[in-house]
Amino acid sequence: MVESGRIIEKLPISEVIPSPYNTRRTTNEHEIMELAKSIRENDLLQPITVRRMDDHYETIFGNRRLEAHKRLKAAAIDAFIIEKGDDGAFVLNLTENVQRVDMDPLDIANAVHHLHESDPITWTYAAIA
Repeated sequence: MVESGRIIEKLPISEVIPSPYNTRRTTNEHEIMELAKSIRENDLLQPITVRRMDDHYETIFGNRRLEAHKRLKAAAIDAFIIEKGDDGAFVLNLTENVQRVDMDPLDIANAVHHLHESDPITWTYAAIA
């Protein structure tokens, strides 16, 4: 399937792992179950975005959608596959999550701190802002 010029692939859930760089550290089980219910009733409205690793895929964003699919015991999930290194994946994840209204302020602060600490010359606080 093609969406916005990008190819959507159906990936086995068993081959997709959550990113260790996920900036959203707090999860709400009730919200995951509500999302699972919505996916069951309406299908997945937006594919997750992943990067290819050695023998698996790692989420860049879409961890909650992935968790909802696991609760549904789905065998596969729609995903965009993009090529990003650790820093690029982290920046995309941070950008995606900061744009959401419901992100915990402590998660934002921890993510900004992590990015600055990873390369303080490139990632000054002004550059991050």
